Amino acid sequence: MNRIQTLLQGESSFDIARLALKDRSIIPELVKVLDSRDKFARAKAASVLAEIAITGMCLTGSERVGPRLVIPAIPKLIKMLDDSDESARSEAGCALGRIAAGEEDVELVEPAVSKLIKLLDDPYQSVRSNAATALGWIGNAKPQLVEPAIPKLIEGLYDPDKYARSSFVSALVTIALGHPRLVESAIPKLVELLDDQSFYGFVISRAVSALAETARKEPSLVRNAMPKIIRLLDSPNQDIRSDAAFALGQIAEAELELVKPAIPRLIRRLVDPDESVRTEATYALMNIAEKEPQLVESAIPNLVDIMTCSNESDDIAAASTLETIGKKEPQMVKPAIPKLIELMEDPDNYVRLEAVDEYVRLHALGVLGDIGEAEVVEPLIRLIQDTDKVEIPRKELAQKGELKSPWFADANFVSTTVGRAAKEAIYKIKMANRKCFPKDGQDS
Repeated sequence: MNRIQTLLQGESSFDIARLALKDRSIIPELVKVLDSRDKFARAKAASVLAEIAITGMCLTGSERVGPRLVIPAIPKLIKMLDDSDESARSEAGCALGRIAAGEEDVELVEPAVSKLIKLLDDPYQSVRSNAATALGWIGNAKPQLVEPAIPKLIEGLYDPDKYARSSFVSALVTIALGHPRLVESAIPKLVELLDDQSFYGFVISRAVSALAETARKEPSLVRNAMPKIIRLLDSPNQDIRSDAAFALGQIAEAELELVKPAIPRLIRRLVDPDESVRTEATYALMNIAEKEPQLVESAIPNLVDIMTCSNESDDIAAASTLETIGKKEPQMVKPAIPKLIELMEDPDNYVRLEAVDEYVRLHALGVLGDIGEAEVVEPLIRLIQDTDKVEIPRKELAQKGELKSPWFADANFVSTTVGRAAKEAIYKIKMANRKCFPKDGQDS
């Protein structure tokens, strides 16, 4: 048994792909296996080539090779779309889709399009699903190549298999990312799918995503879908609630008027039991506040309540939203100040640190503009003797974009204390006040 046979029988596709990216002599051998009489070997080799294509795209720096290492396999993968074995057909479609996802010369897979369209009627669900996904990636890069496939992809939204339906929707999402007009004729059916409860609500989530992506460039196309999308904020499924909130945030960026009826429900979602729902609702409100902060004024008490008192995701989202409001309407976020002062005495040293940082950021936006300096810095002075240590990101690395990988590596952080952070905050506030109110005869 040769090396490739041993690997194909004993290792996962992912592990073989990682090995092949280090020892690239494996790749030509995998391409040869695509002609094997062993249907298992053919399918597994195609699966590995798909993993090489996608993993090569995920690498960074000089190691990022994209899918170009597997380009020599394209002719044989296209031939495999006619394979008698359904697994081989399915894996070949998957590999071609992943190559198209990252290859600038998508025309290389153009000869596969007509065969992939035929596979949308394949009797096997996995084959239909992977063919649809491949067409989605090809259409994302070169929409003209898949225009003939659009009617069949829309027809696939009625597929009796829930997994296949989900793949057809996902393909239309991928195409809509850059070319929403191409999927315009699918919108009525996508709206129908907002009631599809199968596959744990995943079909609904994909349909919402397709409509949101369409709305980002052509908001008028989804006007009739908005009532259903808004109602999904009250779904019993937390993933659907989260996806609906995310979609509404996207749509708000494109056409705020469409989202205004959703604002009361988005505010209610700020106290949702699910973290992801709370976070997405908060960011949706932030996108609304970017345009008309007055519309979310009633959300401020909830934003203040969740800031720095639950988890990091909530904290960041709430703080970002308050800052967005504060940039345009500083006085609207003044209720956050007593909460931040209270949090400066929290038992958790990182909560105290974040409260100090947010306090300074809101001061810079003018939220404390009508309060005297002595009163502003008084809560910070109480923290100067705080010797609790905290790890903070190295500013000089972050500013230069030179944070080490992974982001949580020790080299990216420096040790300080809450007291030192409070001293720096006092200095920043005093310097900001000097710039705003220079002494007589002093340049600002």
